[in-house]
Amino acid sequence: MAHYPRGQMAAKKLLGENAEYVVVTDRYAGYHYIEQEKRQLCWAHILRNVSAIAQSWGSNLAIGKRLETIVNMLFSTGIVLKRVILLRLSSAASAAITNCVARKPGRGKSPMYHT
Repeated sequence: MAHYPRGQMAAKKLLGENAEYVVVTDRYAGYHYIEQEKRQLCWAHILRNVSAIAQSWGSNLAIGKRLETIVNMLFSTGIVLKRVILLRLSSAASAAITNCVARKPGRGKSPMYHT
């Protein structure tokens, strides 16, 4: 839903007064009403800001390069963690399905069979 102008009233109309879920946003001030616990900053926006610092001059350059390395490491770690969690969930679901299908009628209680 597009609502212009892009201000806090538009955000509240779209997301509600009190977000009941985590909202991923940029750093636009219109989202500042969302509780910190319910707001995640977009990684692409964070990386873009850090990269801009890394491409600047003077002491900002060194700080920016270091921040860029840290953000990339955090992002990579998050991706690996997500894959591990999904793999474990997938393995657990697969095992549960296999276990359920492997049961024969009359042996144990299974939602797939009426005994």
